[in-house]
Amino acid sequence: MTSDSRARRLLLVAGLLVLAGVTVAGAASEHKSGGPGALRLQSALTSARPLYGIAGPSPAGLVRVDPRTLRARSGRRVPLAAHTFGWSFSPDRSRLAIGSDGSGEVRLVDLDRWRALGDVKIRVARGGSVLATAWVGSSRVLAVVVSPGCCGLGDTTVAGIDALRHRLLWQRPLGGSLQDGQRFRRSLVLVLGPRGRALGPSRLALVGPGGRVRFAPLAQIRSGRQRSSTQSARGFITDIWNPGSAVDAAGARAFQIVRYQCALRLRLPRWPLRSRETCP
Repeated sequence: MTSDSRARRLLLVAGLLVLAGVTVAGAASEHKSGGPGALRLQSALTSARPLYGIAGPSPAGLVRVDPRTLRARSGRRVPLAAHTFGWSFSPDRSRLAIGSDGSGEVRLVDLDRWRALGDVKIRVARGGSVLATAWVGSSRVLAVVVSPGCCGLGDTTVAGIDALRHRLLWQRPLGGSLQDGQRFRRSLVLVLGPRGRALGPSRLALVGPGGRVRFAPLAQIRSGRQRSSTQSARGFITDIWNPGSAVDAAGARAFQIVRYQCALRLRLPRWPLRSRETCP
């Protein structure tokens, strides 16, 4: 991954959500700030880079953060409204893309001039949550929207945004629930599960910066969720299968998807995909 996709740690300190970097690595999580299927945040804090945070109370605002105390610095906030999801920095870290929860919007922020540049609406049937964004160039942002956004059960849409003109270039409905994902070069690789409350085979979607989408079945990888017929003393049990994934950082060619006790290794960008399964 490039510098903009190297992770940013998500920290909650004294009511402050700290943004230090972003990765496009998917993980189904129950955390409110990303939700199930949200792309995983990893730590990459460095003292040389400016630190930013989302501070409340409502309405939330973007603030500069003291890296020693992790407290908001004094000064004007950049208004964010409901845009507090799926953030990512541009390659030169001069701009920020940050998504909304429920309105399917991406807000672009100029960090040098410390002001909001505009909002880009992604057209989804129902209010969608922007669970991830990724800069795939200085002027192109890819956004992953799940609608409805709660619990990662909704349909998945990927959109391409012109970050200079602040407009929507294209959007592609992928269908299925967002299970996991990674950035691969200038594309996104997403693992999709069945729609709604269901368990079944997964699919792989490779989404390019121009909107080209290629799918491949992952019959070996089951994902999703459903209520089991098994009942405990506290009620019915819900079965949840969320596969994890990783990209070979050295060559950025191998993509690995992990399910219970087994791993499926794929070679990218070869198409059709060839896979090799390993189990203990």
